[in-house]
Amino acid sequence: MLRKIAIANLGEIAACAEIGIRSVAIYSDADRFALHVKKTDAPYCIGSKALAGYLLADPHHLYERDCSIQA
Repeated sequence: MLRKIAIANLGEIAACAEIGIRSVAIYSDADRFALHVKKTDAPYCIGSKALAGYLLADPHHLYERDCSIQA
């Protein structure tokens, strides 16, 4: 069973909370005040470039070292 997943928007964070899965909000500096960042269990900033940060984020870095996420 999944215990923690990485998410980039609010809808899925709310769904995870309902079923007891912890969430990690992936966000750029431009989104630091976004609602999904405030509602998550663990916010994770991927840098200052809004779109490029999401496209170039290294998922292995998130999964294995920083956030201990499964998906």
